[in-house]
Amino acid sequence: MMIKCYNCFKDYDDANAECPYCGHIPGSVKREVNHLPLGSILIDRYLIGEVCGFGGFGVTYKAWDMQLEAIVAVKEYFPNGAVNRVPGTEDVVLFSGNRLKEFHFGLVRFIEEAKITAKYVSHKNIVNVYNYFETNKTAYIVMEYLDGITLENYLQQFEDDGERIDIDTAVDITLNVCNALKAIHADNVIHRDVSPDNIFICFNGTYKLYDFGASRFSQNEDQHLTIILKPGYAPPEQYEKVNTQGPWTDIYALGATLYKMLTGVKPVESMNRKIVDELQEPKELVPDIPQYLNDAVMKAMAVEQHLRFQKVEEFEAVLKKERPVEAVKTTIKRKKRRRISGICAAAAIVLTGSGILAYNLLQQKEENTLPAASIDVWYIADSDELTGALEDIKDEFCSSYEGVSVNYIAIEPDEYDERLSEAAQAGNMPALLQSDLIDTAKYSFLSLEPVMEEIDLDNYYILGDQQAQILADNKLPLGFNIPLFYMNTTLSGYSGDPVSELKEIASDDSMIAVAPQTETVFQKLFGGYTYQSATCEQFLAGEAAFLFSDTAQFYDVQEALPARFKMVKLGIDEVPCTLCNCWSLGDCGDEKKEKVARRFLAYMLSDNSQDYLFIRYKEPGLPVNRNALGVYEDVYLEFESVISPSEQYVFEQK
Repeated sequence: MMIKCYNCFKDYDDANAECPYCGHIPGSVKREVNHLPLGSILIDRYLIGEVCGFGGFGVTYKAWDMQLEAIVAVKEYFPNGAVNRVPGTEDVVLFSGNRLKEFHFGLVRFIEEAKITAKYVSHKNIVNVYNYFETNKTAYIVMEYLDGITLENYLQQFEDDGERIDIDTAVDITLNVCNALKAIHADNVIHRDVSPDNIFICFNGTYKLYDFGASRFSQNEDQHLTIILKPGYAPPEQYEKVNTQGPWTDIYALGATLYKMLTGVKPVESMNRKIVDELQEPKELVPDIPQYLNDAVMKAMAVEQHLRFQKVEEFEAVLKKERPVEAVKTTIKRKKRRRISGICAAAAIVLTGSGILAYNLLQQKEENTLPAASIDVWYIADSDELTGALEDIKDEFCSSYEGVSVNYIAIEPDEYDERLSEAAQAGNMPALLQSDLIDTAKYSFLSLEPVMEEIDLDNYYILGDQQAQILADNKLPLGFNIPLFYMNTTLSGYSGDPVSELKEIASDDSMIAVAPQTETVFQKLFGGYTYQSATCEQFLAGEAAFLFSDTAQFYDVQEALPARFKMVKLGIDEVPCTLCNCWSLGDCGDEKKEKVARRFLAYMLSDNSQDYLFIRYKEPGLPVNRNALGVYEDVYLEFESVISPSEQYVFEQK
């Protein structure tokens, strides 16, 4: 009696325990009871053989194409938990309820994968898809049978070398994958799952990119994308449902794959890198790696999208040594220098003319315009960040003026107004004080007009528009805050921007938290809508979809939901914002102290001081200094789409 070998599909006498042609032993390949029975025939054409592999969403079988008389691979859509199969039968058993919906949603995606991959049937670096169809109440993809090994398994063979391979081979594999990505990117398709287990090394010497199950079209930058990723290889934007994905997404993954090939080390997860980047450069792990290749990998794997190669062709050209590459660290430094016009070095440059820098410490030092004096500066002791920033600002300022000193006095918020009243009655007002929490009309403060005249208002955001109110209130703001929505991208797929009505982003059962400092604004704008109330703590714990707050809470949200939030601005004609970190000049009765206080307050608006306050020490709020604000947007890309023309903002003192 003759039997068929379900590995090579040749017939042989059953007297032999193994196939005399390929050596296959029946029953040696792992097979689950719910897999298709051996010998099943699909659409009268494909004879099902042994299982090549299976996972959470499908099973891949070795099969015989009876029409073409060739071995192929048949991939069956078989999502765990959503379907089952009675042993020995072919039809799948569908579950009901949500699992049925999940099955049909995945089925559509499975067919999409087939359609996308089938377009590249002649591409040497993409697995060829020959056919796809639905039967047995599910779907199948017929593709070329790849005889070889995955890159992941290949690397495991080099255990003695730490699972790393030689540089030339690693670059060659990467260039072949580049070739595949160029083809799909030209059609606005992104793979979204480039990794060692999706790159196949064929025994004939070719390399194939396969498994397009996560691929998507990328014509629309902001879209609802399912979260499909492999930790270590997926960039930060893939952790979000609403995000900007494109060629740079695949470039990160390919760069991470090259990192693994060169070092044998799986890269640090990108979401963790976004908080604290502890990724070691390849050259630190393997000193023999050329500098150009080290820099190319790090640029491809840059956490921020705009710092990566934007097209595969750019990455490819560097790998081929056809163009130089700038190290990411150098790029960041160069951009910062360009945007901040000498931040941290303003005191060393003498500028002429107006409209370049709001304040020039060195020039004023050389003019020796400040008398020797010691001033008291009061501030509200509610954050370590403010204390640290003020100390650095003071050290820099005082080091440039002989005989000038600044004495800080930190006062608790609930004692501040009372202490100030006592000082006013005793005729012992501080020369300079933080005035966010006080009614300046109650006290005798000096006019801020000399300070406003000393600075160039064109170098500041907000101050020119608010000059009359600033002078009337005697409060000079160092920063400002904008109300907006924070969205948890794992709980909401809202892709629009901006928001003018609550119903645009939420249904009646949506959980929305409202921060105390913006509750009045929220009620004024959205008080008539129904929603499920939540607390700020619930949002930060990942339990609520939205938080209505302001930019002052950015660092809290960033820490609680790294790479899982989006900021959505308000689309209304007048956005009620607040000025923050406000300061006033106290009537201390000493002209020398008053002159020093005015100069020190002006210096608090300089590039350097604003950098200390809002960027280095992360004081809540946005800097009013335009140069510092530009750097802030460079550092925190979330703000690029948030900050609007100042004409849209209506301000109230905090």
